Amino acid sequence: MVGGALVDVYAKLWFLDLACQLFWNLEEKDNMGQYGEMGKCFHACIIKTGLKSDLHVASSIMNMYSKCGSIKEALQLFNEMKDHNLVTWTAMISGYACNGLGSESAQLFTKWKKLG
Repeated sequence: MVGGALVDVYAKLWFLDLACQLFWNLEEKDNMGQYGEMGKCFHACIIKTGLKSDLHVASSIMNMYSKCGSIKEALQLFNEMKDHNLVTWTAMISGYACNGLGSESAQLFTKWKKLG
């Protein structure tokens, strides 16, 4: 699950060799700690290259943090975004829900509806 999120990020950034390499090396059970650390390093690289402002890339990073159980990091990234779209709202709402935070998920959905 977490490894799949990293494969998704690599593919969206056109790092297809890395995406394929990670995909083929995934174990049946993800090691959350290992992939979480790898994801944080990858996030740092995205910040350095200026790709953080790409909403699809940012959404993939939010998904990765959510799947690692790092919902605070996902929320911080969401809150730092200047703009939001369907993908970013959905990533954060589902991140809350997948981490057992149904109330927060519903509140964010209501906020999204109000903002139009």
